Amino acid sequence: MDKYKHLTYSLNWLIGQEEGSQTIEADDIRSYPIPIAPDVGVGCFEIHQLGLGMLMFHGVSRFNSDSAGMMVPLSEYHVDYPEEYITIMTQRSGRSCHHEQVPKCEPSWEPGYDYFRRTSTAHGKAFLDASQTNEMISVEFSSSALIQLIGESATAQLYQSIGLAHSPCAIVRPVPLEITSVLQAATSLALVGQARKVYAQAKVLEYLGFLLAHFSTKGNNLDLKKCRDSIYDLRAYLVSLEGKLPTLQELAQLYGMSARQLNEEFNKEFGQSIYSYVTNYRLDQSHVALIQSDAPMKVIANALGYSHVNHYITAFKNKFGYSPGSLRKN
Repeated sequence: MDKYKHLTYSLNWLIGQEEGSQTIEADDIRSYPIPIAPDVGVGCFEIHQLGLGMLMFHGVSRFNSDSAGMMVPLSEYHVDYPEEYITIMTQRSGRSCHHEQVPKCEPSWEPGYDYFRRTSTAHGKAFLDASQTNEMISVEFSSSALIQLIGESATAQLYQSIGLAHSPCAIVRPVPLEITSVLQAATSLALVGQARKVYAQAKVLEYLGFLLAHFSTKGNNLDLKKCRDSIYDLRAYLVSLEGKLPTLQELAQLYGMSARQLNEEFNKEFGQSIYSYVTNYRLDQSHVALIQSDAPMKVIANALGYSHVNHYITAFKNKFGYSPGSLRKN
């Protein structure tokens, strides 16, 4: 949970009279001015190290009337996270736009829409709509911190329902204002010191709860279809592979589910666990190969992912009741 203490953000400001680089360090509560040129406007932002693995940003920029209608370049940013991180951004007012190289996308969002990103590195440029005051609130946490906060199953469900099944990825989703207002309330100045931090923690967790309930309820039937589609996609992926299979944990991460959920959903569709299914499928395919080709048994065993041909022979005999050698001989 202390990884934020070592987290730094490299910013190259694009909005001032002169471009300048700045390194931002995550700290308890720290304020920074945004070097907007005086003839353009004024701005500042805060970083809140909330504990529990959560980091919150709050930025406000106000622009002169001459800038109305312009998309003003704010900064070029780069951050390498120590592990996979989740970022959620919401607007209290105004509109933001990112031109991101990692993940590759150009999201734009305003009140009523939230931006979600899952990645281990982020690099891009931020732009603000100068037509009105721009106020942004965002929260970040590592995947491991999110799992500790809401559990592995709920984290996998959240990724799947929002659209963050793969990493790196980013997406903008419509979110009711009554839900985003909960996260925005976390920046309240009514409290100070430790009380302010505890209050902000509670609001972020409340927001996550509402968010999970909203997407789970709204897209329940759709999520079931997506889950089923993912399982069939997984099957197609597995039967196309040769050699050693990915681990169950690697597959779970690839498909945005917990390892247990992925195996259970696969079992529902195909009546076997993932590895039992693949093992039987590969042995059936090798049965055909032994009859229809003269490929050496060692080559077949290697293609099936067996480290030694004897392991393949044992598995084949356990399944069919006779050895692959006797099949080929007959």
